[in-house]
Amino acid sequence: MLVCGPSGGGKSTFLRALAGIVPQLTGGDLTGDLRVLGRDPTRTAPRDLAAAGVAFVFQDPAESIVAARVFEEVAFGPQNLGLSGPVLRERVEQALHDVGLAGQEKRIARTLSAGQQQRLALAGALAMGPRLLLADEPTAHLDPAAADEILALFATLPSQGITVVLAEHRLALATPRAPRVIAIAEGRIIADGPPRLVFADAALASHGVPVPVAVRVADSLRLIAPIPLTPAELARAIAR
Repeated sequence: MLVCGPSGGGKSTFLRALAGIVPQLTGGDLTGDLRVLGRDPTRTAPRDLAAAGVAFVFQDPAESIVAARVFEEVAFGPQNLGLSGPVLRERVEQALHDVGLAGQEKRIARTLSAGQQQRLALAGALAMGPRLLLADEPTAHLDPAAADEILALFATLPSQGITVVLAEHRLALATPRAPRVIAIAEGRIIADGPPRLVFADAALASHGVPVPVAVRVADSLRLIAPIPLTPAELARAIAR
């Protein structure tokens, strides 16, 4: 599920509420009802939500590195869940393999490139064995090629039984991979549904919600449905 909206609109707060970080670690007032994996995250400690299967990938992976070497960094989360021995090693090695960092176990974590550090952060989350993976703009510090690779990795996770909630500004890369889009502005969900339906809503602009560039061009050219979401789809629509 892709979460989009203007900066400061509430995307990060929404994700952190799902993880129990808001309001438990941040303070603030909360109204309404929220359930995550059958639990109330406003009353369930974040560590207990993590044990239940909630994992978080933050925007800047460098800020979350806590261990010196790659293996220890990925092992940090599972160790806090009480895993050790062969089970721990298998989790770590599988996670590193899944994100393309196999063979890098002894590398100093902070010597990795920005793209590799984001892969490392994802490996750490996957090693937790999550049912729900929350990612807050994980491509913000990456070049377009690295961002595309990371989003492609996220897109494979639902087939493994992992629900992904992704807040992202790079809509041209993220939207084609998302079956569901939620638009948030001014702390409210203003649209929720399939991406072609959500981004076809002209009211998004009045809320400052960004839309894929292909959608904006198609609108200015008054192209007929289906609405294009990517440059390739836009090119085919113009050709028609």
